[in-house]
Amino acid sequence: MSFIDAPNGCIDSLLTAASADGYLFVLEIINNNFSLKMEPLAAHNGAINDVAWRPLPGFKRYEIATCGADMNVKIWTYENQKWSSFTVCSCPEEPVAVKWSSCGFLLSVSYGSNTTKIWREISYQNWKMINE
Repeated sequence: MSFIDAPNGCIDSLLTAASADGYLFVLEIINNNFSLKMEPLAAHNGAINDVAWRPLPGFKRYEIATCGADMNVKIWTYENQKWSSFTVCSCPEEPVAVKWSSCGFLLSVSYGSNTTKIWREISYQNWKMINE
């Protein structure tokens, strides 16, 4: 579960949650009530291990990183009233956590073997691992 308070100039807060069957949910919080903002997304083949909102102040899009039991790390972008995704990496082992840097330029991916890889966006949707 990941929470973002009034993202990108929005007046409401959003919450994202993931499920063991691979679905990603985005909920809107209005007056302490939760409602689905959209239909659930079929995000991964198998369980989603972690979700994280990307801090993007000043942008008119939302981005969420996910990692799953299918060994993939994906970034989901909501722009122009629709969601799209791309795979940042197909991992050599199952990723268990994703976290953004405070500025949103770096994405860390952690594994059960106590290792973490750091990814940096070189250009839009072009990511490079910066530690080996």
